[in-house]
Amino acid sequence: SRNDEIAPRIRNRNPLNLEMMRIGRKPQGFRFEEKKISYWNRLTLEISGSNTTAEVTHWTGRKIAVASTTETSIRNQLFNKTDAAAVQAVAKIISQRCLESGISEVYLDVEPSELEKDKMKKFIQII
Repeated sequence: SRNDEIAPRIRNRNPLNLEMMRIGRKPQGFRFEEKKISYWNRLTLEISGSNTTAEVTHWTGRKIAVASTTETSIRNQLFNKTDAAAVQAVAKIISQRCLESGISEVYLDVEPSELEKDKMKKFIQII
């Protein structure tokens, strides 16, 4: 029957499939760009005066996962939205959301001077 035949051509309908199998080509960006793009997914942490936000963005610019202390479910559990406990809560939530969406590795986009701060160390430890 027709179902027993092998298809001569297969079309990949999931473009992230090659990235998940780690055989897809990472974008290199242009040589003269200020920020180099050599990742599939970028994780950024922003601690403003009133909120803490972590965001995972695909190299195409599409947001994949966001966790912030502006969300009601997170905000109700915290005393302060910018202290170390808030950073830990946001780190746990963003890591859970990444795993649920199939992302197991990200590029942490922070400056080297920020890596020495206590909040950033706790965030990296939990991620």
